[in-house]
Amino acid sequence: VMVTAAMQQVEPWRLCSLLMFEVWHDPHPSDSAAQGSPSIVSRPPASQFLGQATLQLHLPPDRQFSQHVRLKLGNDDAPVKRCITGSISVRYEWCPDQDQAQHIRSHSFELQGLLSVSIARAENLANLNFIQRNRASNVFCTLLVYPESPKA
Repeated sequence: VMVTAAMQQVEPWRLCSLLMFEVWHDPHPSDSAAQGSPSIVSRPPASQFLGQATLQLHLPPDRQFSQHVRLKLGNDDAPVKRCITGSISVRYEWCPDQDQAQHIRSHSFELQGLLSVSIARAENLANLNFIQRNRASNVFCTLLVYPESPKA
């Protein structure tokens, strides 16, 4: 928390453009399908963790931008003590508000615009589906973003 607060003061743009992806196995996909998606009220159990990756976004204040990147999954915060394998392919599109450039010139760090993030593919993930033979994990992702633009 102290490191985050220090980064917020020194490099506010770096924090507000950072995404963290967490990849999980859903052991009960039939329950999730009935609800429409996995219910994330709290963090899933560590035993269902498949990996995480971070992405520093490029968010120009004066023009649209899109990028497709492949992110290797890791285990930086160590929720589990096992080897993490695989990667995810992510595409994001950024469209800043028209008055975003004016905020930058006035030294306001309000990040305003539309950000669209999609996961195109996951490869070489660990198989945590021990219930059904010859079946793969039932994968879902959580996306963590800075909750609001840092205050200068």
